[in-house]
Amino acid sequence: MRIRGAWGAVWLVLAGAGQAWSGEAMAPPVAVTFERLSAWSGGYGGQLSIKNLTTQSFPGWTLTFQTPDGVSPYNGTILRFGNGCTLTPPSWSTTLAAGATFTTGYAGTAPGLDWTPPLQASFDGIVVPVTVVDVFGGAQVVTFPGYENANLPVDQITLPQGASQVAMTAMPGSAGPFTVSASNPQLMTLALAPGGTALQISSRLAAGGRGSVRITDGPTGKSRYLGIRIRNTAGAAPGFPPYVSVGVCSEDTAGDLGMFQGWGLGVENRRADNRYIYLNGGPVSGWWTWTANPGDRVRGYLHNSLRLGLIPTFVWYNIPDASAGYPVDLQHVQDASYMQAYFALLARTLAIFNAEAPAETIMLVLEPDFLGFLMQQSGLPASGISAQVSGPATADGLLKAGDPVFPDTVQGLVKAINYFIHRQCPQVRFGWQINVWASPDPVPGGSLMKTTDAQGWSAGRAFIQAQAAKVAAYYAAAGITSYASFISFDKYGFDAGGADGDPADPARGDWFWNSDHWNNYLLYVKTLHTSTGLPAALWQLPVGRINTSQAADPYTGGLFPALGNTVNSYEDSSATWFFGDRFIPGSSLRQAYFNSNRAQDPGLVQSGGTLIWPAHFAAAGAAGVFNVMFGDGVPQSTRARPDGGTAPTDGWWLMTALQRYLVNPAPLPAP
Repeated sequence: MRIRGAWGAVWLVLAGAGQAWSGEAMAPPVAVTFERLSAWSGGYGGQLSIKNLTTQSFPGWTLTFQTPDGVSPYNGTILRFGNGCTLTPPSWSTTLAAGATFTTGYAGTAPGLDWTPPLQASFDGIVVPVTVVDVFGGAQVVTFPGYENANLPVDQITLPQGASQVAMTAMPGSAGPFTVSASNPQLMTLALAPGGTALQISSRLAAGGRGSVRITDGPTGKSRYLGIRIRNTAGAAPGFPPYVSVGVCSEDTAGDLGMFQGWGLGVENRRADNRYIYLNGGPVSGWWTWTANPGDRVRGYLHNSLRLGLIPTFVWYNIPDASAGYPVDLQHVQDASYMQAYFALLARTLAIFNAEAPAETIMLVLEPDFLGFLMQQSGLPASGISAQVSGPATADGLLKAGDPVFPDTVQGLVKAINYFIHRQCPQVRFGWQINVWASPDPVPGGSLMKTTDAQGWSAGRAFIQAQAAKVAAYYAAAGITSYASFISFDKYGFDAGGADGDPADPARGDWFWNSDHWNNYLLYVKTLHTSTGLPAALWQLPVGRINTSQAADPYTGGLFPALGNTVNSYEDSSATWFFGDRFIPGSSLRQAYFNSNRAQDPGLVQSGGTLIWPAHFAAAGAAGVFNVMFGDGVPQSTRARPDGGTAPTDGWWLMTALQRYLVNPAPLPAP
């Protein structure tokens, strides 16, 4: 039986197919879940999980199931006989421990919009319950006959200003009544035509914009998600919004996608402007090889982002591979075979962009750390460092007759990458990463943004500007401004409590900043923005906040709980500074530190034991920032996404603050 996806569980007892399970006879040893996370013409991406429900371990286990679809797991091995599939665990982890969960992504092949999740499963010969979840939300509820056919469901549609009516047809098994909801109610109002035959959408913003529509079938509870782009009054499709936009780190896991799909009203909405993931690991055994169908990490991310009204953003990090650093980077750019593989990977990625999202805004952050390492440790300009460029690029076919000639130097490499992206994918906005830790000169006190603590306010600020000017000169000479549309900055991979920080005495570490240090950061960004002439994106800002926030928690009705300064629960000041907050620092050390205001920030106020930090998105915009992205930099970091859990490890603070901000976001300054 072909089905188009279902929410809920399928409970089966199969005679003659192993020991039968029933709720009265015996408890199942495991729970099995098949999820579909993304889909495209002829294929889909999924996730399979097996949870051990017992107190015993299962060495060398097997799972058997039936499906006519081609199934290729990322972990483990599939043996196939007809429609029968037998999954065995990977060689490096053959035992399913008590209470543990085995999880693997997999690629499936299926014609058109259909997929066939397994309707039976047997674990070590015992039939077990199967849960089937269609996170993808494809065409199993409704279709839009004016925009899609039987080969591929449409991800999004683009509409003009005013009122539009999009014809809608219910799929078999989804009789309605339907309900509709918009992730961006400021952009559009929604209604259903009588009988649910059409989706009626009216624009509300002259500037246009993007969002997602959720269409839910009442009797079944199944939903479909459709991205909506509305043109501005001049007829142009939306790119980045005309305000300081905000993005978050987000994988294509069921939890991360479910977060965005589960939007509610007001501050319980789950809206953002963009989301990002890494494309990393190098061209040999990196991200391209992590999926059974190579490149599906990009394909699925594009489709899911567009359905949810989010600009897909990728961090391109492939000059290093399993490790990063000056020796590794230098070795790779001077290795002709490695660079040929690098250019081939770039070509394949750009081809996916054009095939899957030819007219969509895509954001690409290029090679974090690379130029920072060279500037700090080589003692040479980028034009004086050799790199393999012309030969590898020509061999791959990226460099063609009539193209510019790029020298075999790091400068030539940077310019070649920029040129190729610009020529092949004009819809992509891209820029190079500038690392705040990569100062060309020794920094008094060790931390550039805290150098005002060591040198005094005026001297420290002058030093920061001088360092920014030197960095700008190095990076510009390296070629980063050619064809690029922005420059990018990080803070650091760790939250403040997870690196060298001391939450009890934040002045001791390099990365738990007070408001003065954040003003120094904006001075650094503004100096580079002015020097390069390019707007700035702030990327991988830590998610954690300063304890103890006095913001109302809409999910509990009380206050947000304090972060414990343990793994995935570290404090930081970045989110507090950008969004603004009322918080109680606690000790006298913390009170004095976070109340410091040598920058004379007019909104920073102390009221008894409570500090008030104002929002700083307008200040960021004035410094040249157009996009701010928050995310976990390392596995220990605090998270604004559920990932494998039911809620982000920051307890929804950042997502709630983001919804408050988006009601009245800070407009970008006039060009």
